[in-house]
Amino acid sequence: MKDQHVHISQKKRIRSFSVDKNELRKLLEILQERAYAAAELEEKHLIRLDDQTDEEFEQTKKDLNEGFKLFITLSGIDGRKLTGDIDEIFDSPNYPPEVEEVFFDTSTPLRFRHNYFPRNKMILFLDFRKAEVLNFSILPSEETLNESNFEIIGKDVTWVNGVFKEFLSFIEEKPSTIPWIHRHSIYDLIVWIIGFPLSFWICNKLSIKIEGFFGSYSVFLKAALYFYVFIIALNVLRIAFLYARWIWPLTEYKSEKSKSLKHKALFSLIASGIGLPALYDIIKWLIK
Repeated sequence: MKDQHVHISQKKRIRSFSVDKNELRKLLEILQERAYAAAELEEKHLIRLDDQTDEEFEQTKKDLNEGFKLFITLSGIDGRKLTGDIDEIFDSPNYPPEVEEVFFDTSTPLRFRHNYFPRNKMILFLDFRKAEVLNFSILPSEETLNESNFEIIGKDVTWVNGVFKEFLSFIEEKPSTIPWIHRHSIYDLIVWIIGFPLSFWICNKLSIKIEGFFGSYSVFLKAALYFYVFIIALNVLRIAFLYARWIWPLTEYKSEKSKSLKHKALFSLIASGIGLPALYDIIKWLIK
């Protein structure tokens, strides 16, 4: 005999995901269909009370099905917060131009309206917040903080596994551009492989000016200037790294009004303008 008290749960941290408004709506509509499937499973286990009339029992089933309609909270970066079902939110004239968070828990309506705890439920939280750039309290060596996750819990194993697999398939088809830049210790590797050599190269390029202006000064002062230039170069790299995390977020909401394409073009132009000459000089030095 199967244990009716056993639950199965699946949880996934979302580490790479990029969607626009239409794609986000499509995802929520898919999950809404799966929530209604959970309602059908729930109805099979609904117990009719002895004193319930046919009309009352039909109303109970209707309330149960209605309780599985997604009640979504969607927040924008401008402070707007919308709550309601899919059509109410996405057709609203107050829909924010850039989304910051999306959340729903399919068990919430039934718990609050009827104190009923369903057998199966889904919880989704999408965190579209971007990394801060000019915040020196952030340790770039740490992975980017992002709370995006999907959790599904239930007693019907087939439903749980099927919905979880379908959700994974959807997000894997829409990855963000360079999610690896948000991983732990990537910044350290970049500093060792690119940062230090680039900083030495910049010091070398500025050596003519330093020697020209401060040639008659003490060796200590010139050494201090080289050290200062070296530290400045490393801090510019730190800012550029956090800027890259900002324009290529871990979970990305692609807004029509977003200027991310301009930022990406600017970043690529600056990186090429500095990186290519440095690479040329290094190759020339190695050939010699």
